[in-house]
Amino acid sequence: MQESPFKLDKFLGLKYYITDCDGIGGVIRVKPEDFYVEELYDLNLSSDGDYLIAVLEKKNYNTVDAIIKISKILGISTKRIFFAGNKDKRAITRQYISIYRYDEKMLRDLRLKDINIRVIGRSREKISSEKLLGNKFRIRIRYVEKIENIEPILKELEEKWIPNYFGYQRFGIIRPNTHLVGKYIIKGDYKKAVLEYLCKIYPYEKKEAKVARMFLLETLDYKKALELYPEHLQYERIILKHLAKNPRDYVTALRRIPFRVRTLFTEAYQSYLFNKILSKKLEYEENLKNKKLRCLGYDSEKLDDVEKEILEEEGVTLNDFKIHSLPELSVRTVYRDAMIHTKISYKIENDSVLLEFVLPKSSYATTVLREIMKVDPIRFT
Repeated sequence: MQESPFKLDKFLGLKYYITDCDGIGGVIRVKPEDFYVEELYDLNLSSDGDYLIAVLEKKNYNTVDAIIKISKILGISTKRIFFAGNKDKRAITRQYISIYRYDEKMLRDLRLKDINIRVIGRSREKISSEKLLGNKFRIRIRYVEKIENIEPILKELEEKWIPNYFGYQRFGIIRPNTHLVGKYIIKGDYKKAVLEYLCKIYPYEKKEAKVARMFLLETLDYKKALELYPEHLQYERIILKHLAKNPRDYVTALRRIPFRVRTLFTEAYQSYLFNKILSKKLEYEENLKNKKLRCLGYDSEKLDDVEKEILEEEGVTLNDFKIHSLPELSVRTVYRDAMIHTKISYKIENDSVLLEFVLPKSSYATTVLREIMKVDPIRFT
């Protein structure tokens, strides 16, 4: 085991690599087809079901944004569309969705750039994470620098297993502050939550976004800032539109964001705590194979010493996870495998490596890739 040298890893709680061998280097996502994800799901089709089942294939959208786009085109609420997990934006992904009481023909006629929907039947059950079996990945790493390290790394992962960290996508890479917004919400400081989301500047953002955020940070002029914020910052603009008319109503401003987006804030903070707890237990050299750790919530009981230590470091209590002003963002306990084990196959093609593997649900391919590549996390964008 070795400590990661990268600031972002430590900032997100991913303190260690389980492997001792140097990484192979390289870059992912040079092309969307370099990162392919296929959902494995236990379907139960029925001819008379209320739920229309379809396969959603997409690129250049994460799942939440794709669902919002689809719902607008279909003229229905996003609450009628169900899916099992949020898939990457810069990838080609294939997953199942279900739409409650919707006409099949209208869905067949839907045409969207970078989004394809193929109806496969009906079901009495909505698509949910409960029946998600896992995800199959096919990922190409290009511009590999130390190809000779691939075999010893995979041998180490086979023997030691892989720490089941929440990956970079959970928090953001360009703007890795989803968990910070979540912490402010959990602590009841909604103004700081909003300003962290709107104003915090990170080095890899586009210049126009930096200029807009700096203006708002210096002036808190929400109405004028709305003229500066680029159209692609759609959720920031939603908040700004509300604050331009109601400058101190931070709770309602957060509620203007779609439910599936705002829940990511507190869930990201819960995930960050899990990463810190897992790192600490690895530091203490605990054998974590076949063990589960808790993603802490307001209903967690009998904290162990590591959990107590991390909560004290963060200045957070379990009661904080019960959010009275935004109860829909309250966080309950979830159990998660501490380590994952998977068979990884590979093929070397010139200066690239093609990897294939399957992970259980809610596990991240980037937690596997970071062990193999050991590069600055910015390369995972």
